[in-house]
Amino acid sequence: VVWNEAVGEKISKISKPERVVNGKLFVRVDSPGWRIELIHLKGSIIKRLNTRIGVDAITDIIFI
Repeated sequence: VVWNEAVGEKISKISKPERVVNGKLFVRVDSPGWRIELIHLKGSIIKRLNTRIGVDAITDIIFI
């Protein structure tokens, strides 16, 4: 739910968070094109996720 709120409906339809390991969130993405787009948005997504969580739990996102 936090992922969907942080990234919005469009991005949540093409991506799925899978796990968090040592602050790194691994997210499966539907296509290479979307993966590149999300890499560019990574910093803002991390900020939005941590704001919704209430702590700086996510330090990086790995798009797979």
